Amino acid sequence: MFDILVIGERNFLTVVKTVLQTKCWGWNIKTVTEGREAILIANEFLPDLILVDLELPDMYGDAICKYFRSSNYTGDPCICMLIDPQVSVAGLSEKNRLN
Repeated sequence: MFDILVIGERNFLTVVKTVLQTKCWGWNIKTVTEGREAILIANEFLPDLILVDLELPDMYGDAICKYFRSSNYTGDPCICMLIDPQVSVAGLSEKNRLN
């Protein structure tokens, strides 16, 4: 079985989870709305794939990606950041750092 963690705001989660459930039968899909919650769940869940929205309530998606690629995380997931084409990514590294 393939484990997927989807991180994003509610509308994003609804769309992504619906598509995954339609196309990916039997996959274990967990969803969360905040980055810090995602880190806690991922440390127990150890997903194979993480789909993360760029903008989250508590941090930018790039901070989550950096955490999952750091030595603090034991899993080795494939990470895909999904970005709304209407959102500017200028100054991305300036918002809500994980550390």
